[in-house]
Amino acid sequence: MALEVVESVVESLPQPVTVLTPLEAMGHGGIPVQAITRFACYGEERQWALEHLEGAFRVFSREGCAEGIAGHVRVRDPGFRDLFWIV
Repeated sequence: MALEVVESVVESLPQPVTVLTPLEAMGHGGIPVQAITRFACYGEERQWALEHLEGAFRVFSREGCAEGIAGHVRVRDPGFRDLFWIV
């Protein structure tokens, strides 16, 4: 039954239908989310993670979540799996 419903919905869509990957489907306004890049060393990956951690914290701050646990954002250090960076 569910397959018939899906097929009827797909048939009713204007053609051509572009099937998006899950990563593309998470994009905003039709702009797909970029994939996380591969890094040559832990230092490069750490720098990337810290820059994105800073950006995430700025978004939290803009939304008013900058005090106490509401502003807690963390990322695991790529070189040391038992170390976390927290802002």
